[in-house]
Amino acid sequence: MATVAVFGANGATGIEVVKACMARGHDVVAAVRRPETVTGATRTAKINLSDHASLVAALSGVDVVVGCLGHGGL
Repeated sequence: MATVAVFGANGATGIEVVKACMARGHDVVAAVRRPETVTGATRTAKINLSDHASLVAALSGVDVVVGCLGHGGL
């Protein structure tokens, strides 16, 4: 199966995407600003969209990226 990074995994849409990916047997990396708010993902990655290094680290080993970012905080 694939490793899927879900950006915004702790929002309403992101939570459902994480659940759907996990139910299909994928590994999920929840890429979020506050990792302590995430449940259900294989692993979490703390990201800052303005920090290139945090994005590179979050995407290490990832096959697919799903963006579920909202407008809040951007």
